[in-house]
Amino acid sequence: MKRAASRKQIPISNMKLIIAMFALAFAALSAPRAEAAVFGEGDYFRTLRKLAISAQQIEEYELPAEWATARNGDKTVLASHSRLFFVFLGVNVTDEGYVIQAAGDDIYWPLTPDWIKELQAGGILPDPMPKYSTPLIDLLLGYSLWIIIGCLVLFYGTKALLFRKKPAEQPPATEPPAAAEAEGIFPVLLRLLGKPAEQPPATEPPAAAEAEGIFPVLLRLFELPTPADFKAWKAANKEARFKVALIGAGLLWGGLLLVTVIIVYDNWQEGRMLAEAEAAEQAKAKAAEQRAMAEATAQAEAKKRERQRLAAEAEAKAEAEAEQKERERQRLAAEAEAKAKDLLNKRLEWTGSAMRRAGVVEDKIKLALTQGGTVLAWPTAAPAGLSGVVAIAAGNEHTVALRQDGTVVAWGSDRDFDAKVIGQSTVPASLSGVVAITAGAYHTMALRQDGTVVAWGRNNENQTAVPGGLIGVVAIAANNHHSLALRQNGTVMAWGLNGTGQTDVPAGLSGVVAIAAGAAHSLALRQDGKVAAWGWNQYGQTDVPAGISGVVAIAAGLSHSLALRQDGTVVGWGETSLPTGLRGVVAIAASVSHTVVLKLD
Repeated sequence: MKRAASRKQIPISNMKLIIAMFALAFAALSAPRAEAAVFGEGDYFRTLRKLAISAQQIEEYELPAEWATARNGDKTVLASHSRLFFVFLGVNVTDEGYVIQAAGDDIYWPLTPDWIKELQAGGILPDPMPKYSTPLIDLLLGYSLWIIIGCLVLFYGTKALLFRKKPAEQPPATEPPAAAEAEGIFPVLLRLLGKPAEQPPATEPPAAAEAEGIFPVLLRLFELPTPADFKAWKAANKEARFKVALIGAGLLWGGLLLVTVIIVYDNWQEGRMLAEAEAAEQAKAKAAEQRAMAEATAQAEAKKRERQRLAAEAEAKAEAEAEQKERERQRLAAEAEAKAKDLLNKRLEWTGSAMRRAGVVEDKIKLALTQGGTVLAWPTAAPAGLSGVVAIAAGNEHTVALRQDGTVVAWGSDRDFDAKVIGQSTVPASLSGVVAITAGAYHTMALRQDGTVVAWGRNNENQTAVPGGLIGVVAIAANNHHSLALRQNGTVMAWGLNGTGQTDVPAGLSGVVAIAAGAAHSLALRQDGKVAAWGWNQYGQTDVPAGISGVVAIAAGLSHSLALRQDGTVVGWGETSLPTGLRGVVAIAASVSHTVVLKLD
């Protein structure tokens, strides 16, 4: 009997097909990870941090040269390595840890814990290391079969719930029992599974079932609708067909949207991690730069303060040294002035004593000053009534006396050897306040209390041409045709005839406390007790004996020189001969060819 055509209904209560699918999936996932069970594998690298490795670090830590190579602007990166094994209905993910990927290459170097610590100590890798997780996109792709099966189950289950119909009643079979033997293997299997066998229509010949092909048979085996069922269902349910299509499209777009969201989220997550890593690196670099700038500023400030301190110390030291030198100079000047005044006072004291003091320039005139201040002169007598004399001096043909009131008296010839009137015995009318006098062959000099010098007489060799601006003089000396002046600062000025260098004062001569003029040479006594000599030296009169010291007075004649020491002894050099055992001397004088000393006895 021919069976009426009807759509095959899917019994929703029968869950054997779904249970079989889950059993098959669990069996596949629980299978050993043998090569036969893996149908695909791959490596997944997630960039965690871009690295900037210098050539110096490559050399210092003996790193691969590729780490410093950049291609197309790429950099060597720190990445995570995951190993993916694709098996039936799933994927196995193995974490391989951190790796270094060369710039622009697929080459990578696994990092061991010891190597990570070493590179962290060198500042190549970050500390702590960035965290990472399994990428969602790989899990999604690995379990894509599960998603497909779930969509199919959801689709057909929804379809069966919305559009199921009661099966039409079937007329009793008219075929003889023997016809069951010709059904084939599929109806038998269906009965074993507890499912009713599909009977072909009574009007169709047996050969028509064989023409259906293997695909409809498999669909019937799993109780799935066949193409014929769909055609019949479409013809009977046009409105429901639109709803099913709408549901299928919604599920499809929903699945695509889910995949898209997962991919976008995964990429965003990776980008966020890189951005955070770069921001952390930039913050770290900026902090390091700020620390370096702060340290550099602090060092610069410290150096500046140190330079200022050193400059202040140097300035203070220089000022102290300058003050010390100024005090020393003032002390030496004061000592020189005091010594000069002391010598002058001693000369006055010695002059006013009961002893006689002689000063002879030429053999023609001989002078002596008594304790009472009177002058003894021979062969020419002193002016009558002359008294209160404290110092005397004689030239070739004239005599000069300094009185206690600071006035000067002179007598003798006013002419030179050519009978010319030169006025060496004519004292300037306004001269007063004199503290010292001296006489050359035909000229006279006076030292006033204000430290200035007045000279008169013969000037053929500029012996009376006192240098302009000469002040601060504490002692004077003259002989023949040149003149000397000792200043308060211990230096010596000389002028007049310089035929034998008698006015060439040695450079750097200072600290002088006394001076003496010979016929053509000069002497200077320094504050350290040593003697300097210059000028005519035909008879060795300027060859000061080596080692002479402790000198307190000097004198110079024509061809010899004298020095009085503190112990009262006299040293002479040049053309001279002193008495043996001469001691207790307090004053000395030298003439052209003879010497006079004053003893305490």
